[in-house]
Amino acid sequence: MKILSFSVFGDKDKYINGLLKNIALRQEFYPDWTIFVYCDQRNHEILAKNPSEKTVLRLVQTESHGAQGTCWRFLASSEEDVKIILFRDADSIFTKREI
Repeated sequence: MKILSFSVFGDKDKYINGLLKNIALRQEFYPDWTIFVYCDQRNHEILAKNPSEKTVLRLVQTESHGAQGTCWRFLASSEEDVKIILFRDADSIFTKREI
């Protein structure tokens, strides 16, 4: 499995909005990849309202404190059947140039 791994936490909308844009663009830029999102309760609820094919949500903890959530994306390394992982910032939107 090829994974695009993100973490979102806290209440800064730029991160959840960026992630939602990437989820919408996944088919165009990374059609063979699955997005894994490691998140807190608030962001899990937002994302669960916008289900998407090949997007897996992982609730890490109910609340996040400080910047600890930035490291959650690295939890993808413990997923089964992983072949390749790209660890991404949620507010970094996919582009043709990076492909």
